[in-house]
Amino acid sequence: MRFRVSKLMHAAVGDRQIEHFEAPSLWLDDELRADQLSADLVLTRVPDSVMVEGLIKCQVRVQCVRSLEMFDLPLSVALEDVFFALPHHILTENPGEDDPGHHITDDGYLDLTESVREHVIMAIPIDPISPPYRDAQHAKDNVSAILGEDADDWLTVNWSPKD
Repeated sequence: MRFRVSKLMHAAVGDRQIEHFEAPSLWLDDELRADQLSADLVLTRVPDSVMVEGLIKCQVRVQCVRSLEMFDLPLSVALEDVFFALPHHILTENPGEDDPGHHITDDGYLDLTESVREHVIMAIPIDPISPPYRDAQHAKDNVSAILGEDADDWLTVNWSPKD
C-alpha cells in the first residue's frame, strides 16, 4: 500500500490529499492476508511529517474458537494519527527509537503496509466466533452435531449470555 506524496511533502502545513485504495487480496505478512480490502484515507501535511487517518475495511481468515473451523471475519479498522516523517526528519526526540518504516522515502512514497498490518492484527478478536456459533441455541445444536448423541451423557454446555 504505497502512496505517492511528493506534492504533499512540499505543500503548506494543513494541506490534504485524499486517497482511495481497493484490492481483492493483499498479503500483509507471510501469514496474514486481507481480502476485499478497501481504504479511504486522508493524508494531511503537518510540520516535519504527514499524518494518515482513515478507515480500512477487509476480511481476514481466522479460526473459530468454538468449532475450530476457519471463516472469513469482516473487519472495519480505523487508522488515526499515523505519522510518517519527511525525509531527513525524525518522529521522536530520540533518533534511536525512530521507526524507519514510518518515513517517507526520498522519492516521495510512503508505505502503509506495516501500519495496516498492525491495526488489522489488533482488530482481530482474541476469541473469534463464526456466525453459526454466535447464537446460543444454534451453537448448542452445532456442538451436539459435532460431538454426537453420546455427548449428552457426559457433556453439559453452559453458554454465557450475550452482552
